[in-house]
Amino acid sequence: MFIFSPIIVLFILGFIKCLFSSKTIKLDILFMFIIVCHWLMISCFFPWWGGHSYGPRFFADIIPFFMYFLCIFFENVSILSRPKKALAFAIIVPLMAFSFFTNYKGAFSRAAYEWNVTPNQIDAKNTDRLWDWNDAQFLR
Repeated sequence: MFIFSPIIVLFILGFIKCLFSSKTIKLDILFMFIIVCHWLMISCFFPWWGGHSYGPRFFADIIPFFMYFLCIFFENVSILSRPKKALAFAIIVPLMAFSFFTNYKGAFSRAAYEWNVTPNQIDAKNTDRLWDWNDAQFLR
């Protein structure tokens, strides 16, 4: 998930802010519980990698929960001092650019989808290819 959309990693900071805030509500805890349970459920499912797809297909359903915490993160960035805000944007902009790049490749590159079958079928228990940085799907 964080390779194809690294901007989403910032949801962790939004959740930490919620967790240690006096304004934490039960909904915040429930949303994190949903994310963790969904992640565990996917991990126990075959094919956990999503079969013939581009990126983390099974996480698509819980993107709104990630966005909830990402919005909290961005809300806190807006109240930072100018130097801290500049530092935050120096981190945010490259993460957004890389997220855009990887998703653009998935939408418009046939080679990125053909990665599922070339050089061998990903569904034929060739899951070692999922971890191979020499042949990353988003770089095809």
